[in-house]
Amino acid sequence: LGQIIPPSLVLILLADILGLSVGTLFAAAMVPGLMLAGILALYLLLVGYFRPDMAPAIPEAERDAMGRRELLIKLVQVVLPPLVLIFAVLGSIVGGVAAPT
Repeated sequence: LGQIIPPSLVLILLADILGLSVGTLFAAAMVPGLMLAGILALYLLLVGYFRPDMAPAIPEAERDAMGRRELLIKLVQVVLPPLVLIFAVLGSIVGGVAAPT
């Protein structure tokens, strides 16, 4: 997955060898990379559903210690900064504002 999702050194080298735009290759790699990530997430959900011993649940004491609102706030605090960074970097490369190298 790390070879497909930008910023990938493999894509930069491939663009140089083929004489293509790095931004174009990054944009082209997003759909297959997101599909691969989605399939991996689906696999993990199915394993957790059909083989719960391989993906144990969070203990009730930990689950009850945090309400839904606090859990949502924590999730946004953890997930939002990396997503902003990824889209800022890729957006600037694909938009031609920044060079990938």
